[in-house]
Amino acid sequence: DDLLEGGLLGNSGEITEVAKDRARQLVRSAVEEYLDDDDKWDEIFGHLVTASPQRQRINYPAPLTDGDEDDLGVWGNAKTAVSTMLEGNGALYQAEGLTFAYSLRPSGKKDTKKSYRLFINGEFWD
Repeated sequence: DDLLEGGLLGNSGEITEVAKDRARQLVRSAVEEYLDDDDKWDEIFGHLVTASPQRQRINYPAPLTDGDEDDLGVWGNAKTAVSTMLEGNGALYQAEGLTFAYSLRPSGKKDTKKSYRLFINGEFWD
């Protein structure tokens, strides 16, 4: 009933121009909110340029199985592995089919230490 009273749906189930205009405004507002937030946009863009739906379908690379984390130590946990590498204790190598990228994290201050964000296959680490 709320949809009918608000002019969003006509009696026949038609999606009205009012409904489409309201939806357009909501979507535009949501998109502008992300575009105006440099940190959030960095996350979204990095994800978009490194994610691959094809790799998700073929399950590549194969995920770690239970127990692998313990056997591999620090390298069995992606976040710990990246942190360890960033501290200068190790290196990451790009396996075939994986997409790597990085960006300088946005900061509103000019005199702060530079911080980078690493993206691999749509995932990211700060």
